Amino acid sequence: MAVGERMMTLFEDAGQPVEAFCPVPGSVAGITPMVQETLMNIESWNRERDLDQIYLFYGTEASGAACKPHTVHLLPLDQEWISNLKAQPWPSRDKIIIMVVGYHS
Repeated sequence: MAVGERMMTLFEDAGQPVEAFCPVPGSVAGITPMVQETLMNIESWNRERDLDQIYLFYGTEASGAACKPHTVHLLPLDQEWISNLKAQPWPSRDKIIIMVVGYHS
């Protein structure tokens, strides 16, 4: 899935098929619906294909027209990260419970 024509072109130029496309939202109000659509696509693909891993690739503006690429490993969640998060003191009196429901690796 690509968000924005620039990302779609980069994937296609690299020989990676783009199965879904979302235009970049034209306003802040368009961000939530775009994120919801993206999550629904991921959920659907996970049900249909039993995905092993999910990565997010995105770019931020560097200098001029250049774009600096970034990658985030979304799923499966890193168990060490979860353990470290559980061990940290929470900044409020409320307790936090960290659960991963419905995901299998």
